[in-house]
Amino acid sequence: MILATHERTYRVAYKRLTVDAGNKGPGLPWRGLFVLGIIVVMALSYVWLRSSTEKTSKELQVQRREFAYKAKELENLRVKLEEYKNGNYIERAVEKYGLGLHRPFPGQVRRLTLARHRQVNGGARPVLAQNSRRRSAESID
Repeated sequence: MILATHERTYRVAYKRLTVDAGNKGPGLPWRGLFVLGIIVVMALSYVWLRSSTEKTSKELQVQRREFAYKAKELENLRVKLEEYKNGNYIERAVEKYGLGLHRPFPGQVRRLTLARHRQVNGGARPVLAQNSRRRSAESID
């Protein structure tokens, strides 16, 4: 066949395509091996995931035991701290080490309350203001 366009002549050859209906792709043994390979990979993945899950579970149990131990230790330290803050313990320690400390005189220690005052910029100013007002009132009397 000859085509003529814009003063040029082209020869075009057409090929006839045929489809072989007898060729069905890879045979049954290859498909079976492929499916078997997928099953083996899935089984190995399951075993690997199961073993890593067991390992993680054991590590979690170890961490929980350590946490329980540390929580118990923290509670014991808090009890010991309360014992050290006790006034009787402090008096015995002062006598034992000869520090020469004594109990405060009446009126020497005052308790400050914030119930009547609103906190301003951080909360320390009302306490200082209340304390300074009391000192100035005592000095005037």
